Amino acid sequence: MPHTNTTEKTSFKQDAQRVGHAASELKSDVKSLARGAADAAGSAASEVRHGARQAVESAKDVAHEVYEGARHATLETRDCVKDFVEHNKLASIGIAAGVGVLVGMLLCRNRN
Repeated sequence: MPHTNTTEKTSFKQDAQRVGHAASELKSDVKSLARGAADAAGSAASEVRHGARQAVESAKDVAHEVYEGARHATLETRDCVKDFVEHNKLASIGIAAGVGVLVGMLLCRNRN
């Protein structure tokens, strides 16, 4: 039986070495996966930042276009009103007086 015991010890040592080697490989694989996951997360974060920058730039462009459109419309309206007043002075005075009377009536009505 001593021969069997020695064989069992040798077999156990071999099994332990195989387990140790497998554990080392597993550790290496886990490190590789962790590096890959970190790289993927970094890449995804970079893509999100890039997308956010593009969205901000697009929003700036749209806001600028809306501002310019509103500014242009306001200037056109101002010019139209100015031309109307210059060409129709009496009518402009009458319209202003009428609006003043209406506003005055509305304000007095709310007080009572």
